[in-house]
Amino acid sequence: PLAWITNAGSGNVSVIDTATDQISGPPVTTASSPRAVAVSETHVYVAHDSGTLSIINKSTHMVTTVPLPAGLPGGVAVSPDGTRVYIASTDNDAFYVLDATTQALITTLSIDHPTGVAVKPDGSRIYVGSDDGFNARVAVINAATNSLLAPIGLSGREPTGLAVSPDGTRLYVCVNTSATVAAINLDTGTVLANISVGVDPRGIIVNHAGTRVYVAEYLSHQVGVIDTAFAIVRRARKRSGV
Repeated sequence: PLAWITNAGSGNVSVIDTATDQISGPPVTTASSPRAVAVSETHVYVAHDSGTLSIINKSTHMVTTVPLPAGLPGGVAVSPDGTRVYIASTDNDAFYVLDATTQALITTLSIDHPTGVAVKPDGSRIYVGSDDGFNARVAVINAATNSLLAPIGLSGREPTGLAVSPDGTRLYVCVNTSATVAAINLDTGTVLANISVGVDPRGIIVNHAGTRVYVAEYLSHQVGVIDTAFAIVRRARKRSGV
């Protein structure tokens, strides 16, 4: 399998072979300041600070770039079936749903300062980090109707990265100001635990077995590893320049 990494200062995306941990081929040139990235079976979607979305064909590396309605991207995700692309416009308080085939805008939802985006594995729900300036929450969207459901409240401010467990039962959210990861039961919409991590947690991912959660701690220069009992297993310090 391949990992697709945005290089914000270079205006391109690197491709890494995860079997060898080596860069695979030259970087793919996109628009300026690529930030958020999401991958489907056939395409890679890259949202840029310039207000555009680049669509990379995974087989040919051909790039199509389309304009977004407005705003800086806080996060991007793609539906499990690859038919919808979801984009959070952080400074525009907007959440866009695009048709992945036509790139046409399907709908726009109003969400306070939306950031990270995650999709339930069955595609039924979309989760978006949100902050109204006073409280952090997770906006919940019914993917079938593109309608907002009751949000999930969080402790702290500035939710950033979000990740859903492979079985779709838990959501993990980086809460920036409190340096915690909120573990949420998606069946009940309740917070199970707030796990302390390093300073400025941003990116987050759950392994395929659902047994470990990996957290990129930006200002700590570490990666936190959390087990499903909500305990920090270890921290790996990132090397300089990585």
